[in-house]
Amino acid sequence: MLLGYSEEQLKERKGYATAKEINQQPRLWRELFNILLNQKREITEFLNPIFQLKDLKIILTGAGTSAFVGYSSEGYLRRMLGLDVEAIDTTDIVASPQNFFFKDRPTLLISHARSGDSPESLATIELAEKIIKDVYFLNITCNKDGKMAKSTVGKKNSLNIFMPEESNDEGFAMTSSFTCMLLTDMMLPHIEEIESKKDLFEKLAKEAERIIEEDARLVEEISKNDYDRLIYLGSGNLKGCAAEAALKSLELSRGEVNTNFNTSLGFRHGPKSVINDKTLLGFFVSNNPYTQKYDLDLIKEIANE
Repeated sequence: MLLGYSEEQLKERKGYATAKEINQQPRLWRELFNILLNQKREITEFLNPIFQLKDLKIILTGAGTSAFVGYSSEGYLRRMLGLDVEAIDTTDIVASPQNFFFKDRPTLLISHARSGDSPESLATIELAEKIIKDVYFLNITCNKDGKMAKSTVGKKNSLNIFMPEESNDEGFAMTSSFTCMLLTDMMLPHIEEIESKKDLFEKLAKEAERIIEEDARLVEEISKNDYDRLIYLGSGNLKGCAAEAALKSLELSRGEVNTNFNTSLGFRHGPKSVINDKTLLGFFVSNNPYTQKYDLDLIKEIANE
């Protein structure tokens, strides 16, 4: 059984690959910890000198879900590293590279990719090499055989971190690839003491297993509501998670459910007018006491209308 369904039921509904990939995430996170542990020295020796560069710019990039990895880690990395970190879609960079790449600004480009074969991802790396004098590449990818990984192998200014092999999702909607790449981003400031994060990985894995085992039916009951609009809201880093959740729902409903995302404060400024009797709202409530007040305030406001 996967998410409460048999393999036959899921295959009949063409949902087996996605269900399997949702279900495998806790196991892959444990595997990811060992990957980062084994690559600790290589990552540390690559990143530490770069982090010392004067006026360094760090760009987190990708397309679609891979871009939302950067949206979700951007604020945390900026805070923990104390550096200029910005998430920018490859689709924006390729269209207007002059807006983001500057010849004399040292830049670390952190690329996220499931396949590593996206034309935008490859073009972004090529443009960075052409435009920026002092540029470095950290590729976080699920496919060791992808063009992106192969294009930077052996280059002193590049490093590949390969996610667990099974995170190269077969399903149309990326799931385990997203969470593995996001966890990797979040561990970059802690890579020198990655051993101390083993308990954290285990805690995350066990809680995910509990959710999959105990809450799947609850999620199914919620999905039975009569809705054709689905809005996810999240503040700070959680805006990236809201964006990813909205995209997943859009993809898996084949566009039958109109989805969108916003922040709790941003939603008040016009977008809230989208709410009608067939709107389902999903909230990513922050655990930061300051930010959480805004999230809870909006929930109360909408509930009382």
